[in-house]
Amino acid sequence: TPGLLVGGKYNRIAVPVIAPNGTPMVPAAWVVEATGGRPEWRPDVQWFVAVHSGKTLIAQVGSSTAHAGATVIHLDAPCQWVGGRFYIAATYFNQALGYTVNWDASAQLVTITP
Repeated sequence: TPGLLVGGKYNRIAVPVIAPNGTPMVPAAWVVEATGGRPEWRPDVQWFVAVHSGKTLIAQVGSSTAHAGATVIHLDAPCQWVGGRFYIAATYFNQALGYTVNWDASAQLVTITP
C-alpha cells in the first residue's frame, strides 16, 4: 500500500501517494501535523497555509510555486487537490524546512526526515 513515513511515524494514506510525471506528492496537512506544525485549509482561495518552525508556509491548488516565509519555492509539479486532501511536491519540505526527502518508487513510499 502506498504510504508516507515522516520522522519514523508511518501513515497508510487513504488516497495514495501520487507521482505525476515521476514527482512524488504528499498530503501537506499530514506532514505538517506529524512534524509539529499547524495546518489550515482556506477553501475560498484554495490555499494551504501552515505555521511551522517560525515560518508561514503558503501554497495554492494549481500553482507551481509556494512560499516559506519570504522565500518563493519553485515546485517540481503544481499543487493538487485529490480526494479531499491538498497535495504538494514532497521536495517542498526539503526546500522550505530543510527536511530530508526520499522517494522509493517501487514501494510507493515517501520518507521525510526532519
